[in-house]
Amino acid sequence: MWAAKWAKTATSPVFTYYWDHAPPTQAGQTSRGAYHGSEINYIFDNLYATDLPWTDTDRTIADTLSDYVVNFVTDGDPNGHGLAHWAAAHPRSATTMELGDTFGSIALADAAKADFHQRFFASQKAW
Repeated sequence: MWAAKWAKTATSPVFTYYWDHAPPTQAGQTSRGAYHGSEINYIFDNLYATDLPWTDTDRTIADTLSDYVVNFVTDGDPNGHGLAHWAAAHPRSATTMELGDTFGSIALADAAKADFHQRFFASQKAW
């Protein structure tokens, strides 16, 4: 919702994403899933900096995700040759980019869920 609101008046695009890849854990630890911030090692393609049992899949994800980041830093647009298209947020589009186990556009929520969230946030007292 924030990105759609931003896109109405912004002079530059905003790109949102849904991270869905759970990084590996040390032996004997329980996976915490695809938690907030777990994409950071992949974004910067620095898996080597964290002592985890990274797989070839992890390295491929890191390579792809870091390509998006380099493109964005270079041109203000994450898209590039050989990458799934990452659309900028748009007020009339209820999609975001799925990153991690899959790379591609996904729906944010069905109309009923989106309406619920909009009504809920509209009912909250401003700080």
